[in-house]
Amino acid sequence: MEMFLLALAIVVVTVLFFRGIKIFNYIDHVAGIMEMIPGPTPYPFVGNLFQFGLRPDEYPKKILQYCRKYEFQGFRSLVFFQYHVMLSDPAEIQNMLSSSSLLYKEHLYSFLRPWLGDGLLTSSGARWLKHQKLYLPAFDSQAIEGYMQVVNKTGRKFVNKLQEYAENGDIFDVQDVVRKCTLDIVCENATGVPSNSLDNQPSKMHAAIADLCDVIQERTFSIVKRFDTLFYLTPYYSKQRKALRSLKTEINQIVEERRTQMKSADKGLSNEKNAAELKPFVNVLLNAKLDGRELKFREIFEEISTFIFTGHDPTAAALSFTLYTLSRHPVIQQKVYDEQRKVFAGKDGEEFKNATAKREDLHKMDYMELVLRETLRLYPAVPLIARTNRKSIEINDTKIAKRTTVIMCLLAMGYNEKYFENPCEFRPERFATMPATDEKNKGIEAFKSVPFSAGPRKCIAEKFAMFELKSLLSAVVRNFEILPPKDGLSAGINDHSRKDCVPESEYDPILNIRITLRSENGILVRLKKRN
Repeated sequence: MEMFLLALAIVVVTVLFFRGIKIFNYIDHVAGIMEMIPGPTPYPFVGNLFQFGLRPDEYPKKILQYCRKYEFQGFRSLVFFQYHVMLSDPAEIQNMLSSSSLLYKEHLYSFLRPWLGDGLLTSSGARWLKHQKLYLPAFDSQAIEGYMQVVNKTGRKFVNKLQEYAENGDIFDVQDVVRKCTLDIVCENATGVPSNSLDNQPSKMHAAIADLCDVIQERTFSIVKRFDTLFYLTPYYSKQRKALRSLKTEINQIVEERRTQMKSADKGLSNEKNAAELKPFVNVLLNAKLDGRELKFREIFEEISTFIFTGHDPTAAALSFTLYTLSRHPVIQQKVYDEQRKVFAGKDGEEFKNATAKREDLHKMDYMELVLRETLRLYPAVPLIARTNRKSIEINDTKIAKRTTVIMCLLAMGYNEKYFENPCEFRPERFATMPATDEKNKGIEAFKSVPFSAGPRKCIAEKFAMFELKSLLSAVVRNFEILPPKDGLSAGINDHSRKDCVPESEYDPILNIRITLRSENGILVRLKKRN
């Protein structure tokens, strides 16, 4: 028996020894490739973790400063044993996003998977291609028309909520009320069940979503919680499990109710008069087929969760920062208001303020779209996009080792003087023309600003998202003058890619990255009712 155990021990040690040599040689090989790319010197074990900051408000400044240090060309970083390459030049990003083979999302998206599973945002390869087809009926013309009914209804509640702040002349953080508005919209469009977060009536679903988002944000910037084994020992793991259990219960109930309603409708027994107005996303999933079969509840849950997650925070961030830029640029805000007067010509007073923006009206809001795109240049709602290459690739004749996480920093793109003259000047008109003339630059021109991503994995809901933003912004601008928290404040656009950058005011946003872009100190504004 002793001889057997001795022999077994020798075999195990031998296997581990050669396995260790193989791993060491692989790490040494990868390091040899990656060290050819410029980047900050990593520390042992933790790599460049501390150089990029451990707080959400430190990280944006650090990556912007490194992007400028390396002249907005790709640079290498190391976090623990995972290599990253940060890109911020449109020419490099064009190659990445246009590729039909670089579709994999790993590592940075791992914190989303306990909730979103293999939904459209987090899935890759063949699975992603199949799931993408599920979404096509969800964003056709008829479906968008139904979603806009919810946007317009919730937009009226949103304006009523803002009236309270306008009447008192309060300085308030617009991020909070905007997030409640977009949460109500996306939850109803996803499930068909009215949502009342704006009325301060949060449901169990709202609470679960908030808890799950909190866990994701916490893990992103925690040394301990980013490792699954250690995360399982923290209270946040229990919080995640409880929230997932609650959300699954709520969505399961909604799914079964919708399934019953749809069967009744097929038999002509439904009394839903507004069924044609809103076709919630859950209906699309219940009608969908995947490999010739109906979707399992797990798949339905993951796609509804993805729909809510991607339609909530990014839209709220885009609208919040647009309200901020308009508050600091009264001349541009007046141009947006004048356009509204033209779009709703013939309507005055309360009729003008309360008019519902139809799709043909939204198509006419050209200047507003320029304002939105200029805001997203400076404050992209999703500031970072990541891909993982499953085989070695080359970027600008530089070899990138396989299994490298390539991060595209959309936040830094907008501050590159090579592509944007006077980047800290808020000038919506810069998006009105395409100055490039030759075919090569025309391609790059389309990638100078990609707030909805681009290429094969471009946001499938971009059209609806722009409609939603325009509709809500139109309602706000027609009813209120958006003012800074204090008279006489500057434009408040700070180029944090420069180390000597000092915000001019305490009210200027301190950017943080918690999956989406937010302001750590709030987006503070005042509102004044229009006559």
